Amino acid sequence: MRPSTSTEGVQPAFPGPWDRYLFSPESRTQYPVRIFRTTGHVEDEANLLDFRSTIIHALPTTNGHVPGDLYSSITLDFGKEVCGPVTIRSGPSSTRQTVAFAYAESSQWVGFDSDDASSLRPSVSDGHFEFQIGPNETYTVPLEKQRGGYRYLTIFIKTTDAILEIKEVSARFTSMPHWDNLKAYPSYFYSNDELLNRLWYASAYTNQLSTLAKDQSRRCELESGWLNNAVCCTSGETVITDAPRRDRTVWAGDLAIVLWSQFATIGDSISMRNALDTLFDVQSQKGQFPWAGPPICHDSISDLAKSEEWPYMSDSYHLWTMLVTRHFYHLTGDLAWLKSKWSKILLGMELSTSRVGLDIFSFSYHADCASSGLKRDFTTVKES
Repeated sequence: MRPSTSTEGVQPAFPGPWDRYLFSPESRTQYPVRIFRTTGHVEDEANLLDFRSTIIHALPTTNGHVPGDLYSSITLDFGKEVCGPVTIRSGPSSTRQTVAFAYAESSQWVGFDSDDASSLRPSVSDGHFEFQIGPNETYTVPLEKQRGGYRYLTIFIKTTDAILEIKEVSARFTSMPHWDNLKAYPSYFYSNDELLNRLWYASAYTNQLSTLAKDQSRRCELESGWLNNAVCCTSGETVITDAPRRDRTVWAGDLAIVLWSQFATIGDSISMRNALDTLFDVQSQKGQFPWAGPPICHDSISDLAKSEEWPYMSDSYHLWTMLVTRHFYHLTGDLAWLKSKWSKILLGMELSTSRVGLDIFSFSYHADCASSGLKRDFTTVKES
């Protein structure tokens, strides 16, 4: 059992040989570790890794067009998934120009547009982020335009005849904002299986990346690009979400898995409690828990949001919310918190039991069937 208040993020349990598996950075300022590729005309690309000048020259145009839509670019590899706003520092030989950033989690999607992240509106393209920079300037991506999760950063020039001298590039780790020491895990794992050790610490790091400030969720109403400045938490300052890059939103089905891995690794009961509080705060008057928390449950643009049952459209996620609540109490022993939610739990349970008849639970909601090509109404035998 863990206490309902968290002191994690201050000091690790104790050092040991397992420390070499930690992905968490020593500092919130992260730097690239290698050059993945270059395109077009790039000079001294490796210099950038040593805080020396790398020069990118814009490709010549033919009748106003870059041949093959190819840009001069450099793609930086941070060596692992990172997050947060990028800062770039230019040198004296740079000209005033438009520069673009494109982000990718996998090398398979490296290019001049970022890998797409929207789940409710797959037709929305994330594209790339553009900004202006001149000689001897430092530019930092605005917080609302930060990319939630990426490993590869492609920097390319969009101005004809421009020269970009890059002196330094870094990313600011914004996840887990309430921890002073990102390596201060209250738990540790070590075995004689190398792969198992790596998997455990990868799970811990994934939980960290997915823990956000309450006002840094992804907006879901945009026609293109992305903004990470929506509020996804109705209680507290931090919350654990589905993922750092995609929705950045509380999903009850995800919490069913996250709860156990999060408590086994980083033990952040505060952010988990805030996630559950958020789902309880948007429970319907009839007792139905939402398919997802805000901002998604407040969406009015996507095709799903046009459904009459939106966002209370899943019996399974409704039940997951109550089951995760049980697990949270089991792990924390926080009776006061449980009592504060008891009337809402009873209301939700009464709603579910009202749908049981002749030992059959009827699932009739749009989101309770995995295949979009199947009819959504079906029944399943109730467990005895």
